[in-house]
Amino acid sequence: MPLRRGFCRALVLSLCTAGAAAEPPPLDDATVVGHVQAGRFEPLRGLESAAQAGDVVAMSWWGTLADACAFDPCVPHQAVDWWWRAAREGNPRARRALYQRAGDAASLAAVIRATGEPRGDDDTLAWAITAMGRPGGDRDGRAAAAVSAIAATRPTYLAMMPAVMRVHGRATLAETRAAAEAGFPGGSQVAETLRRALLLGGVDATRQRQMANDGDLVLAAVLCETITFVEGLAEIPADLLPTCDQALQGGQLGLAPVLLEHHVRQGDFPRAAGYARLCVALPVRCVGPLEEFTQVFPEAAAPFRRDVAVMAIAENRVPASDEPDLALRRRALARRVMLAEAVRHCGERPFDRTTERFLPVAGCPWGKPLQADRG
Repeated sequence: MPLRRGFCRALVLSLCTAGAAAEPPPLDDATVVGHVQAGRFEPLRGLESAAQAGDVVAMSWWGTLADACAFDPCVPHQAVDWWWRAAREGNPRARRALYQRAGDAASLAAVIRATGEPRGDDDTLAWAITAMGRPGGDRDGRAAAAVSAIAATRPTYLAMMPAVMRVHGRATLAETRAAAEAGFPGGSQVAETLRRALLLGGVDATRQRQMANDGDLVLAAVLCETITFVEGLAEIPADLLPTCDQALQGGQLGLAPVLLEHHVRQGDFPRAAGYARLCVALPVRCVGPLEEFTQVFPEAAAPFRRDVAVMAIAENRVPASDEPDLALRRRALARRVMLAEAVRHCGERPFDRTTERFLPVAGCPWGKPLQADRG
């Protein structure tokens, strides 16, 4: 099963976006991330002069800000030039941004030739996951071998995902369940893999449903994510809905867009609005269900239209340069960074082979019970 491009993009982007008072800017990724997520962009203007002066960290971030049109005039065409300059000087985030921009195996190979072989585990994982997500990107098996070597010595969520996805190697049932429990939002590929493994182990769809309704919230999340398209159902069964909500409240964040879509199609505005608010607040990809929500309830859901525009840019549905509103473009970058930071931190969760679970790490929101009130 190949790695889906959107899944690869999410994982690699998390390794790319990871501030700065203007005089002189403290060229620290955490500071820049803090400014962006807080909507403080003016302190980041100093990165331009620092980039022009040759600071490679500033080059990388100024490329990201240019790509997001975070300042006027909007000059997204300058982003790749800044990333190339920084990557040639060895900046890891610029290198990973270029990996992600490589649309095919030949383009990715050109990046490696120009910037050198991947350096360190994180850079190697970013390159390898990108390669395995491109047609013919790993014909010689180097990427798969690199991931396997890292997973053997440093079994993190990110390093183990190719085996879970059956791209290279084969994760055990316990490892696959642990990946589902870890709760990657939008991880339907993980959910499908776990369901298939259970079926092969003799646990049929009826028994899976019983286990979910008996309180297995990991399996509940898997069923809620996949039951309509795997079993050909028109909607999530009514008896499963309360368990789906329990799984979401327990930290399976990817169920927010799933339940939003369900209640929109049921015509239930109050419940749909609650899940819409969660989608806006949580680090999940939700533009499709949220857009449908605003179309089905055009007047009542009008306040969410700007959120749809923000998500469309943040989730790469439309380029930032198409949006004339600077404030909205900045919100989109803040959301993109929020998504990337969640994946970055959660991708570092180590796998405990004794308990056969991924351990929690600071900064990872997946799997943490929700505090938000849906209203």
